[in-house]
Amino acid sequence: MLKKQFLNSTNAIITYLILVCFFIRLPFLSNKSMILLGIIVCCVFAFTHKRVLFNIRELLLIISLTAYALITHRNALGCSYIILLPTIFAFIGKYLIYDLHNHQQLEKAIRLMICTIVIGYSIHGILNSILFLQNGFSQNGRAWLDIWDGTAPAATLQVLYFLPVISLFFPGLLMIQNHSLVSISILLTNVFFLYISIITMSRIPLVIWGIILIIDICFEFVFNHKRLNWGKIKKIFIPVGIMLIIISIAILWFYMNNDELTSQFSWLKRNGGIINNIRFKAQIHALMQLFVYPMGGYQMELAGLSYAHNLWLDLANAAGLIAFIPFTLYTFLSLIDFCRFLLEPNITFKMKFAVGGLYFSFLLYFLIETPLEASVLNILPWCYMNGTLHGYQLISRNKI
Repeated sequence: MLKKQFLNSTNAIITYLILVCFFIRLPFLSNKSMILLGIIVCCVFAFTHKRVLFNIRELLLIISLTAYALITHRNALGCSYIILLPTIFAFIGKYLIYDLHNHQQLEKAIRLMICTIVIGYSIHGILNSILFLQNGFSQNGRAWLDIWDGTAPAATLQVLYFLPVISLFFPGLLMIQNHSLVSISILLTNVFFLYISIITMSRIPLVIWGIILIIDICFEFVFNHKRLNWGKIKKIFIPVGIMLIIISIAILWFYMNNDELTSQFSWLKRNGGIINNIRFKAQIHALMQLFVYPMGGYQMELAGLSYAHNLWLDLANAAGLIAFIPFTLYTFLSLIDFCRFLLEPNITFKMKFAVGGLYFSFLLYFLIETPLEASVLNILPWCYMNGTLHGYQLISRNKI
């Protein structure tokens, strides 16, 4: 028994280190290496637990990604990346939380899941942002270099690294008294990434940060209104609110009377602005053509765009219903696991805020961007989260 626990603990520590290094995208940990290490890790867990945690979710994911890979790729290695990497990350997430029946251990596993994604993505994002501050945009438009491979991903792909930590802004505020160092690190990184978003004319992090912050504040007032110190909140909120109103009026007046600033912020209105963006028109067109091209093949007319800028609709455009339907079912089942986690009475509200913000940040990004078409690596943290949350649900209901 002790030998099994030691082996599981050692395997878990090694796995978390591998995940952090992979999310940082350190050069020594290639996609090939990650597939090999992931298979070894899963095999060790399966051997010690004497069970392969294969579920309908993994089956749906494999069917969808296999269809997408075979239809859109001719390279065998590229197909293996698309099929194996997300599946391995889903299994890893499930195995890391498997057999932890103590609530403290379960919450620790959830916390470590968040840390691996946030730390890995934030370090990569900071390094790339420093490179941008040194060199500016590349010659390919709104794109800047990646610190590791020297490629120039578009700004819309670079900002994906910003999302995990900016989704923790509100939990960072809540933890500032008990975990001041962690909270200050989260808040400072938020300020840095929001600044980079503005100077790189990237709207996505700003919008997602605002949406998640509003959702977090609403949930805090709805679920914790009984324990809130309303007198203290009024003393803080009223002067801060008045000050923010005065600053906003001053900025608005200065902005409207400064032609140079007006031209600098014209990027906010790019492609129809945020509300009437052409991407939403492309998505409506894709929905209307969903059953017109059941075999995919990039035949949809998308309001003049090459992509629908939506993970699920782009999957349908590329590989048809055979990829779209199982992936949509996989998403639906994963959302059920996520909602059950939020309703779990044994999980603290701070942890629910953290997981909820992180999960929503990826979902919002997937709804307005082309993650899978750019690289399968972009959906790996989400698959990892889905595996962890499903493993938690299996344990909490004593189904394993």
